[in-house]
Amino acid sequence: MHHVLEGYIRERVKNRNEQELRAILNIFFSKEYKKGTRFNEPNTDVLQFAFVVEGSARTFLYNKKGDEVTGRITQSNHFLS
Repeated sequence: MHHVLEGYIRERVKNRNEQELRAILNIFFSKEYKKGTRFNEPNTDVLQFAFVVEGSARTFLYNKKGDEVTGRITQSNHFLS
């Protein structure tokens, strides 16, 4: 996982130094979510964010009728919160 995130950072962040890069990478750990698993529970504060290495994740809200309304779909090699 770290090599994918490191490549993402190296490609997009100019004038970075290796110490900063290592500090950022040390924040992350690998965790796999199966389809249908929630990253965060409803009505709770989001206290984490993720970098999607493979697959996609859907961000949604509930409308007044209780239906899920998709807000965003996050694809591989992007951040999710």
